[in-house]
Amino acid sequence: MFSQNKKKLEFSSLIFDSRNILTASLKLFGEEHADTASSYESLGLTQHDQGDFCSALQSKQHALDIRTKLFGEEHADTARSYQSLGVTLYKMGDFPSAHHSEENVLEVRIKLFGEEHADTASSYESLGVTQHDQGDFPSALQSKQHALDIRIKLFGEEHADTASSMLSQKLDMLMCTLGTEKEDATLTLMMSLRDFVRDGSGTNSEVSREVGLTLWEAFEEADKGNFDRAVDILKPLRYDVANIGGSNAQNLVTKIQVMARYSGSLLFSTKPL
Repeated sequence: MFSQNKKKLEFSSLIFDSRNILTASLKLFGEEHADTASSYESLGLTQHDQGDFCSALQSKQHALDIRTKLFGEEHADTARSYQSLGVTLYKMGDFPSAHHSEENVLEVRIKLFGEEHADTASSYESLGVTQHDQGDFPSALQSKQHALDIRIKLFGEEHADTASSMLSQKLDMLMCTLGTEKEDATLTLMMSLRDFVRDGSGTNSEVSREVGLTLWEAFEEADKGNFDRAVDILKPLRYDVANIGGSNAQNLVTKIQVMARYSGSLLFSTKPL
């Protein structure tokens, strides 16, 4: 109970800070400015983390609208806004809209960076998860294989991004075998995933830190025979795995940059004449 209350207070503080930063950005720069777009994005990321997806969607849409007006569609920041919007749409269960956002991101990133780029791989990975949840399994497999191939070529097999691609594919396979007669395949996958989480070092450290506890929760439900519950846990987890590494690490950078700019603007505005 104490940890839950502490988390709520932390989120409330972050929301308060993010709103203050946005207010300051609007006063300093106006609505149509790159820093204001970043402030909207930072607020949206915090709202998303808090589970307030409707507010997050609104804030992220503001960021996207500003960036589209300032930079056009074919710009890295605009693509990141589409990607961030897609994450929230997915969490809200709006898979068609999430799919549309992810396709926009992928198209822009291929034009900007080409096929063999970390951001392009991240887009393929996210698109694959949404395609899978829409029942388009052949396209999902193709998208995820693209992501894995790019990451192996760029980073090799001993890298967190590559590990997240491999984990994502295993989770898809596990969801298909849980509760079926394919007991051997299920057991093999469960053992492999357990070993992956237990390792928690090297290439697996970032992935296991992000999703390890949730994976264990799914394992416990599966061990009890509660396969439907295990699948319910695994389904949203796959999208979290898809958004580990790559350009998505920019989310934290965005929050830090916005905070730094806000602190700097306060110092400047209070500097004695």
